[in-house]
Amino acid sequence: MKPARIAAGIFLTVLLIAGLWWFGRNPSGDGQSTKLTAAPAPALPKVPKIHVAVYLSQYCASGADGTQWVYGHSCQMAGDLHDPALDVVPIIEPGTENIDTMPKLLDHFFPGATPADATNPAILKSFDVIVVPRINYLRDDVRQGIEAAVRNGTGLLIRNTFGNGVPGYTPEMARLNGFDECEFTYNPHPVECQVLAEHPILGSLKKGDVIKITPNGPGGKLIAGSVPLIKVKNKDDIGGTDTDPEFYPLFLSQLDKGRIAQCIFPAWEPTPAVLQKATGGKFNVRVIKWLAKKPVD
Repeated sequence: MKPARIAAGIFLTVLLIAGLWWFGRNPSGDGQSTKLTAAPAPALPKVPKIHVAVYLSQYCASGADGTQWVYGHSCQMAGDLHDPALDVVPIIEPGTENIDTMPKLLDHFFPGATPADATNPAILKSFDVIVVPRINYLRDDVRQGIEAAVRNGTGLLIRNTFGNGVPGYTPEMARLNGFDECEFTYNPHPVECQVLAEHPILGSLKKGDVIKITPNGPGGKLIAGSVPLIKVKNKDDIGGTDTDPEFYPLFLSQLDKGRIAQCIFPAWEPTPAVLQKATGGKFNVRVIKWLAKKPVD
């Protein structure tokens, strides 16, 4: 083949390659270089808030069973629940929203929230978690509704006591508290307690850590499968139940589909400082996330 023909072939090949390259950069043929731009990042889906009920019982506060000594409201822990992950709603007995101190409590702890009916089983089942802070007297219709909700999958956070006065720790009430059988233990002072296991709700606390909290509430034989997280180091430091050799101020349990967290320390006092310190002030929020079967961080 003649050199001139070879050179012409090479020239045409180079020209073809250059044309393809130019067309790839400018498919519109308008002579302007086409710049590729990254597609916009897809919007992250909104994470639904955890729907939380806090029970304010006027039945408990007013001594509706006829007793003279009444317990009042212990809803102070609601102040710990201001968190972007939570949607917190008070639940009350119908017709009690304007009785005694209820309007002030609703306005202070739940500004702008509309109270829900604590006696309506369907409403109770709609919550991810129900919080009961020192509810010593409990109407039977409310107990039945809360139990049905827990069995259906609603989490239950108990602080201090739940139904120990009325109806008392019947088999049904003991089971809803996470016990096979239990009785009330009164203790007014902090005592040494030991962390039994590491768990996300405990934050930085480690197994074997010794802390001081005030155990106050039910003690007894835990339901099978329960997970004790903290125990009183020396049970002789407190009075009360002999139904179990140990007393657990914090344990986790379950009733059918619903998780239960027993926080057996006073509801009229702030959440124990040692628990708040270990969780960045988010102990109760962490417990609620665990009860709702959400990631705890």
